[in-house]
Amino acid sequence: MAINNVDQLVLGKLLQITFSKGFRRQLVRDHRDWESVKQMTVGMPGGREHRFMFQVGGGPAAIQYAAIGASGAFPAAQRSAVEEKVAIFKELNATIEIDYMLFERLKMAPAKYADNLAMELEDKLVYLKRRVAADLYNDGLGVLGTVSADALTDEGVAQGKVGVTISAVAPRGHIGWFEYDDLLVKASPAGAITAGTEMPNGVHAWKVVSIDRENNKLVLQALSSAGAPVALANTAASLIDAADLLYRGTTAASHTRVDLSGAFTGDYGTATEIIAGLGALVANDGRLIHGIQMSGVTGSTVKDCGGAPIDVTFIQQALSQVKTAVGQGRYKYNSLLCAPEMLDSLIEGRETDRRFNSVEDSQRGVRKFTYQHGDDTVEFVTSEFARKNEAIALPSGKGEESKCVEFIGTDFKAVEVPGSSSKFHLRPTSGGGHEKKLVSYMFGLGVMVNQHPKACLKIKNFVNSEPA
Repeated sequence: MAINNVDQLVLGKLLQITFSKGFRRQLVRDHRDWESVKQMTVGMPGGREHRFMFQVGGGPAAIQYAAIGASGAFPAAQRSAVEEKVAIFKELNATIEIDYMLFERLKMAPAKYADNLAMELEDKLVYLKRRVAADLYNDGLGVLGTVSADALTDEGVAQGKVGVTISAVAPRGHIGWFEYDDLLVKASPAGAITAGTEMPNGVHAWKVVSIDRENNKLVLQALSSAGAPVALANTAASLIDAADLLYRGTTAASHTRVDLSGAFTGDYGTATEIIAGLGALVANDGRLIHGIQMSGVTGSTVKDCGGAPIDVTFIQQALSQVKTAVGQGRYKYNSLLCAPEMLDSLIEGRETDRRFNSVEDSQRGVRKFTYQHGDDTVEFVTSEFARKNEAIALPSGKGEESKCVEFIGTDFKAVEVPGSSSKFHLRPTSGGGHEKKLVSYMFGLGVMVNQHPKACLKIKNFVNSEPA
């Protein structure tokens, strides 16, 4: 029995071509952390910066005992210390481009072409939200990953592809902050990008073509300024070295980088154009953020596990530590933000430790994994953007203390030209005319501040169990 394609039959060419309705999007569309950022919103940006009052001392030395009946003065006064701090707003932009003729066909036959336009609009909005969701856990310096000491692998050097392993224990970077198809530049720890040194000659950017989260590995493809693959001779270490840093951007357009070859002593809130997230806002190592020195009374509560496997003991001790630091009962701790790998490592403990609970609501379809610490039921909230060796607990309170970490900003919206109701515009050419391309721009403004760092908890420097 012979089997032939339909178009090979005698009358096969007379049959019409059929198309599937719509298409299945291949990209990750999860941006739950952006919703968390919006829940932190306390105001709108009304200027270039946000100023807030911040207490740095309470004056306990003004309270002293005295002998009854003895003459002498009252103790010397020690006033509470309050300082004014400044947080600079950051701007995030996006460009949407479609063919003009597609836009015209859309108006004539929306049923056929609406999906194409909807895909472009929705994808950019998703990536805007995912970018902020990822930066929620970063420190504002823009490092996506620190290259490990593992050798590069040949993933097709003739097509410009090499395999790079990202360090899971370096102080900056996380495999979960990379996106497929994103463009990267490689810089030295000092932040330099030099053709022929940090970036091979002819390489405009590295494109992310594969992400292996379990093994912290990327496959990167070298691209020219025209977007074509650049053939590489080999996987010599000079292409990408251990301790090199990966940033978003190209050799022609990338954000500000700072010197990280030593300890960074600048302000994380103003060092780059990128919003500073929990990586800087929840710390106790003396770093500076919005003028706040993150140490002592103004530093966060940090539990260092010393490289040990994650264990329930660390969680118990950390929660006790933060509640003692700010006062029992002042805040509620309802969630612990962590990577899925951390939760997977703790799942086995639920069988032997009664403080772990599984909460199921059959009516609402909700299932939660929680830990009971005193009166607080702490839910483990996993995020792909949380670093594998860190977990963060943000408190909630009442009234003015309902939020410690606050977001002052806007949602994303389209740029509108004054006097025009259209959000799409013809793209101009260098010769003074216009291309047959329609572009639309989106932007958002915002900044995050931590009003009470000591109340925010970070559990760090632990390891998760290896997969079987």
